[in-house]
Amino acid sequence: MDKAKPVEKANLGGFDKFLNKYGLYLIFALVVACIFFIAYEIGDVFPFSTASISTYDYYQQIAPFLEHVSNFFKGETSLFFSRNVMGGADMFQSLCFMMVSPFTIIFLLCGSQNAYIAINIVLPLKVIAIGCSAIFYITKRFPKLNPIAVFMVAIVYSLCGYAISSNTYVIWMDLLIYFPLAMLGFKRLMDTGSVKMHAIFSAALIYCSFSIASFSYFIIYPIYVIYVLMVVEKDKRKQVLTNIIISLVYAIIAALPILIPNLISVTHSSRNTSLFANLGNPAERNLRNMYTKLTYIFTDSIPLVLGIFYLIRDRKSKMAKFLMVAGVIIMAPVVVDECCFLLNMGSYNSYALRFGFLNAFFA
Repeated sequence: MDKAKPVEKANLGGFDKFLNKYGLYLIFALVVACIFFIAYEIGDVFPFSTASISTYDYYQQIAPFLEHVSNFFKGETSLFFSRNVMGGADMFQSLCFMMVSPFTIIFLLCGSQNAYIAINIVLPLKVIAIGCSAIFYITKRFPKLNPIAVFMVAIVYSLCGYAISSNTYVIWMDLLIYFPLAMLGFKRLMDTGSVKMHAIFSAALIYCSFSIASFSYFIIYPIYVIYVLMVVEKDKRKQVLTNIIISLVYAIIAALPILIPNLISVTHSSRNTSLFANLGNPAERNLRNMYTKLTYIFTDSIPLVLGIFYLIRDRKSKMAKFLMVAGVIIMAPVVVDECCFLLNMGSYNSYALRFGFLNAFFA
């Protein structure tokens, strides 16, 4: 009996250690799962019926492409072309984006003709992954921050305007997962000179969406240069800039398998929607439209206001001055975008806050 006691204590200690390390992630996952479960029950969608939460791009493009993959494995069609989508379409670009997403396996496991149902499973899992990525970044960058504050920031980030507007083309939500990891890699690049983590997740952004990631680099990398000029010590600037360039080169090389074929196949579209906006009675359309506008703007306003308070408080520091400049670059088109959206004038950034994952992380 005496010999068993130390084993019991060791097990308890190990469990406590596990909770200390992963408890916040588990709580976040449970909260998001509850939010979706309640929304699904109210909206009477799967698992409470055979209805699906998603519309627009998902029904018209993503779900048919996933069905196409199932048909390919059955030997009923070729891999890169289908006559079942838009009367005949080249599948290469969308297949690239879908195949590199770890969530695609869930769609395929659900079987042919069930892609429209599988989205009800994948969507909350992606929101959980987005929040967990934010928690990982915040706890690494600010280890002394109160867990409640970390949790609240993760909630706001995982349900930001970009997540609300891009969920119909669900593959693009992965950008919100990868970007905090890319920025953690940038911090590591600044601190140690190691480019590996930043290059890997920069490439992951390209694999997630060639068009959005590639064009967002026209915003990201000038901001990197501004950061070096405003924050980094003068004698270190040359080496840091060199490391940034090397990291970009590595990311491009890693992304070449899809970068070259997709270079000439970039397309543009626009959808104005929201995460739960399509649940309910069609007679409620006007209320849903107002809900869409208010949630789209409200979720981005929270971190924006908090960010402004931070900049005012620490306005004399180098980092605060840099963030003010970076904020103008990132937020100016977003302000125009959301004003246009509020006034029913369409979306300035084409995909309804096209680079919204940037301002969500920035805030």
